[in-house]
Amino acid sequence: MIAAPTRDIALRRETLILAFKILGSLAISSLALGFVLRYVFRYYLHYNQAAFTDPMRGAPNYWIMRGFLLMHMTGGTVALLTGPWQFWTGFRARYAELHRWTGKIFLCSVAVGSIGAFRMAIGTTYGWAFGFAVLVLATAWVTTATMVYYAILKQRIRSIKSGWCELMSSPSPL
Repeated sequence: MIAAPTRDIALRRETLILAFKILGSLAISSLALGFVLRYVFRYYLHYNQAAFTDPMRGAPNYWIMRGFLLMHMTGGTVALLTGPWQFWTGFRARYAELHRWTGKIFLCSVAVGSIGAFRMAIGTTYGWAFGFAVLVLATAWVTTATMVYYAILKQRIRSIKSGWCELMSSPSPL
């Protein structure tokens, strides 16, 4: 008789956890979509010097570095779209081959986006603090992607899962 209420409580807890995961995923996806719509698409939609150099829009002198900016934006956008699928356990279990392909696409997009980010960090007109921050973030991006790639080559899949769990649960990953 005691087992039924315990099972009911466990089911409610699992449902609540699932609801928080879904709401959290929707919130993060909404923020990412809003960022891309507001700050990224205008460079693709208006590919001219005025769109890249208008200081009122926060893009001084980017027409000169438009190739690197587009590399960074395209790589970052693709990484944002493919990265979350790598963490979904159910997706990995059901669609292992698709998981591998999205992982390859993710790693390539990190490489392309990082090249653009490194160049943008070195030639930024926003000051040394902004450039240094972009440089550190790009380095962290390349470092973690390289660690995952190395673990995959060595077939240490468990170390990827435990390493990401530890990284995500720590207060400050850097």
